[in-house]
Amino acid sequence: MKGKLLAVAVAATVLCAPSLARAGLYVGGHVGGGRASDTTIDNASGADHNISHDLGFDAGAAVGYDLPFIRMEAEVSSRNGDVNRIDGETAREGEFTAWSAMVNLYLDLENRSDITPFIGAGAGVLRLSIDDLYTDSVTINDSSDSTEAWQFMAGVAIRLDLHTSFDITCRYLDSNSLSLNQASADYTVSSLTLELRYEF
Repeated sequence: MKGKLLAVAVAATVLCAPSLARAGLYVGGHVGGGRASDTTIDNASGADHNISHDLGFDAGAAVGYDLPFIRMEAEVSSRNGDVNRIDGETAREGEFTAWSAMVNLYLDLENRSDITPFIGAGAGVLRLSIDDLYTDSVTINDSSDSTEAWQFMAGVAIRLDLHTSFDITCRYLDSNSLSLNQASADYTVSSLTLELRYEF
């Protein structure tokens, strides 16, 4: 008897929570700002460079499938930011541009309200390009490379209507070491994005 009552209670909870009842294909687009952590370019000859970054932008698009509690999606995004300083000197020019393609998995912490916290993680590939990096005394040649990357996400989704949600997401992206101008380099970036998600 207790088992039957528990089953009925669980079923009632699921049916009474509107956000749990929806499942299906969705598309979304996000935009926001982010800042890359200081980048170190380690040259085998000892001519290492330390680079700090200005605030840049983060934008992307995704298509996915929403199940109760879980979302799976494919995402393409771009992160771009100007260089602030190179080896302690103010940069006259310079920018980093990273393109990534990720497969993401989200866990939605469903409840009876229209606000749903979530956490997520993704993995894929990243291509980083550096352009026009120079100061009065330092010049770093243009270069690019691709490598594996991963990211972690956390935020809240606010349901606007039956089909549309507005997401506020903190993102952290990291990658394996890259080869720029025959030297190893690291790249990580943290960002805050706003996203509109439409469920069919």
